[in-house]
Amino acid sequence: MTKRLVGFTACGVALSLFAPGVLAADKTAQYIGGGLQYGVLSSDGRSENRDTLMIQGRIGFNLDRNWVLELEAGLSPESSKTVSDVCIEGRVTWFNTSGDDVVCHYEDSFSRQSLRLNAMYRYPVADTIDIFAAFGLGVIRTDFDFLLDSASFGDETYSASEVNNFLVSYNLSVPAENELTLASVGETSGSSVDFAYALEVGTVIDDQHRIGLSLVPEYGNDEIGNFSYVGVSYAWLYRFDPF
Repeated sequence: MTKRLVGFTACGVALSLFAPGVLAADKTAQYIGGGLQYGVLSSDGRSENRDTLMIQGRIGFNLDRNWVLELEAGLSPESSKTVSDVCIEGRVTWFNTSGDDVVCHYEDSFSRQSLRLNAMYRYPVADTIDIFAAFGLGVIRTDFDFLLDSASFGDETYSASEVNNFLVSYNLSVPAENELTLASVGETSGSSVDFAYALEVGTVIDDQHRIGLSLVPEYGNDEIGNFSYVGVSYAWLYRFDPF
């Protein structure tokens, strides 16, 4: 888990270096804040949709009363889920004499870190309430593991090592053109950094409570798959320079 926080640590360093200079500027640095974002991460078939929780920090400053620039960093702790898929069709009976489909069970785990610059337009609708719309552009780092955990058919369950041993034994006994591999995503582990943009709308109450609904359209690559994200966030803000 330590190595998976490297990207987020770098984000934190960037924020700590960025903040002093911003705060020193006259009437520029307006607020800092922290909060949580809860949402649903969708994929293109690598895994089922899953709930996610992200810890967020932000620094914002006003260009004028309405236009705001905001630097946002986020961290989603490691999340795991079991994914099942038919990996050997039932007609293969070399260790499955009943002819059932063999279902492979994979452990799909990941963590995410993000750093994004948001351009926000705030519009006051009451003395203590602003509504806003924002466009953000940044990067998302994903650390992931997608590993075979076990396989089952009927009432039988085999560990990953047993399945791999079966495959080795079978492939040694047949011509090369008849060799078998698991017909699924397979085993993979690593990290990926991808550009992504976000759209967000919401409200700021008493210039202290920021509530937003955000959409991150599809991002990713062939290695980790393609993802999209919808979430709702809350942040408590501390403003240095009142309007």
